[in-house]
Amino acid sequence: MKRGIPFLEWEKGLQKGELPSVVAFLGPELFFFEAGMVRLSAIVEEEEGRVEPGIHWAGETDTAELLSDLNTCPLAAGRRIVGIRRLERSNKRDMKKWAAYCAEPAEWNLLVLQITSSKPLTKDLEKAIEKGTQIVDSSAVKAKEMPSWAAKGLKSRGKSGSKEVHAALAAGADGDLIRLRNELEKISLYLGDRKKVVMEDVETIGSALHDASTFALGDAIAEGNLARSLQLANKIVLAGESPAALLASITWHTRRLATIQDLSSRGATPQEVAEATRIPSFFVDKAIRQAKGLSREEVRRRLKTLGEWDFRFKRSLVPESATVEKLIHDLLTETTEETAGSYFL
Repeated sequence: MKRGIPFLEWEKGLQKGELPSVVAFLGPELFFFEAGMVRLSAIVEEEEGRVEPGIHWAGETDTAELLSDLNTCPLAAGRRIVGIRRLERSNKRDMKKWAAYCAEPAEWNLLVLQITSSKPLTKDLEKAIEKGTQIVDSSAVKAKEMPSWAAKGLKSRGKSGSKEVHAALAAGADGDLIRLRNELEKISLYLGDRKKVVMEDVETIGSALHDASTFALGDAIAEGNLARSLQLANKIVLAGESPAALLASITWHTRRLATIQDLSSRGATPQEVAEATRIPSFFVDKAIRQAKGLSREEVRRRLKTLGEWDFRFKRSLVPESATVEKLIHDLLTETTEETAGSYFL
């Protein structure tokens, strides 16, 4: 089946009054189907008043009964919006019925189809969808596209932020637009009337150990800022992460810095660094700056310190409540002024 138009392009069409009788969201990204249902409902309510919505699951809903309702004009609303989830789960008999409906949809309905997998539809249904349906591409969003979605999401909520804020929100969502939407909702409620989002907001609201907080803590440690490092570490623990998880996160990040130093000495490009370390593209430049700001000797010292702390923690040689503070203190107190200051060069 043809791939369809991008979601944002489809939205622009709606704004121009191009209201479809049938629209199909083709691909695994659930966000587009859900956002499409909300967008269509809002437009119909604005133009026609009350709308009659409904979501059904293919393979679990009685298709004959549902189609009987669809072919009956709604009495309590001017328009009916019906979503069908996972259309590919329908049996062949039901697909034949849906093909017939898509070929001649009732004018009072807006039928929204979700087709999430590559499981083939019947030829009749596929042909009917391609001929008379608006198809929207619901492919999974690429990691490099997530910051722009974060920026659009903030803008739609009357907020704004820097590129670093967009990248941090994108990293917290981990490629999931629904998760990103939830993070945007949380941060919007947290800000209230304030329009500008700053990194401290993301660190406060975001989930504990995603790359945004890891890199924020990495920055503070690289700068030799003991107070800031302790503050961020405590926020992460208070958000629900255990000291053991924090130790693992810092160790993982420090190992990546060592890897970057090795790759950089061999002339690796930022793209090659990102591929080798699996650092999101929107954080790789920051990681390279962090690695360049530390000597190889300092990174080795930190890895040794982290290894010693891993030994202590696993053998319960120190109370868990004191782990974070003592770990951060040991990481930074042996850092020379020359090493800490080189981060800013």
